[in-house]
Amino acid sequence: MTMTRKNLSALSADDVEQIMRFLNDNFGTVFHEPHFNGVVEQIFHTEFFYDLAYNRERKLIALCPLHFIKRGLLSHIFSNPAIHGVPYGGWVYNKDETSVRELMEQIKLSHNEALTYWSIPQINNNGYVDIKNKREFKTGIIDLTLSLDDILHQQISKKRRQAINRSIRRGVVIERLDPDKLYIFIEQCNILRNSVGLETQSGDYFTQLFECYYATEKIAAFAARLDSTYIASGVIIGNKNMMHLWVAGRPKHVPQHVRRTELLLWETIKYAKEYGSKYFDLCVIEPERLTTIAHFKLEFSKHIVPFYYITRKNMSYRVISKAQNILRMR
Repeated sequence: MTMTRKNLSALSADDVEQIMRFLNDNFGTVFHEPHFNGVVEQIFHTEFFYDLAYNRERKLIALCPLHFIKRGLLSHIFSNPAIHGVPYGGWVYNKDETSVRELMEQIKLSHNEALTYWSIPQINNNGYVDIKNKREFKTGIIDLTLSLDDILHQQISKKRRQAINRSIRRGVVIERLDPDKLYIFIEQCNILRNSVGLETQSGDYFTQLFECYYATEKIAAFAARLDSTYIASGVIIGNKNMMHLWVAGRPKHVPQHVRRTELLLWETIKYAKEYGSKYFDLCVIEPERLTTIAHFKLEFSKHIVPFYYITRKNMSYRVISKAQNILRMR
């Protein structure tokens, strides 16, 4: 196996086509795609590279997206940067050719580099069982090869089904937002993020992703409307392998009895199935940190799968980091 590290500008059109074909064939996510990472690089001023692995016949057998962020003398490598709302990264690989353990050994860190690594959800075969020093997280998955009726009655709890029907009776309408109405979601997203103490997201982030993906239907924004008031919104993004419930939005001062998102979520699931994705990802379940949201998601999926968080840094990185912090305090 040989390894090559390339930034986006070094990729030819044939390289991009090969990467996209490889991702489609080996259960890659939209968060591994060149166009998505190009937007992240531009908006958040990272330096993006792929680590690409080839076999003896120069056939691509694995890839890993890497975003470099400079912090003084230090460089932090993210695969992928969850700090910018990218939930998954890590190796996508041909399981007949290599393994996660072999590939993790190929990521080399210099004295001033640290790695933060998030894997993709391990739905069928868990390639991280033998990896040491990892933290396990969970997400909920819905199998979209099931019929809508089976999803509704076998995956979604009775309580949530009743809430879906109640929203319909009250006149809540789910609207798919055109790009010129994306501002509705962006405003609500930042209101919600402020309410839970998170930094707001740049509207340009979502606008550019819609420019990349809206025409191919790999991204969609939806809003729940009651009469003339938008009471909730959200964006899903994905590909034929998996569609992700990515980012939510909610305005202030919506009465509790209409602040329901079950119908909104149900419509996004229907969209993902119609689009042709194999799975719908509820995008992280954290019962300890986000208890209410976790309970809500757990009533939409009985299929809970792991994904993993791995950090690595050399002792020299720790020494430089400590010295840098001391200098800042002076």
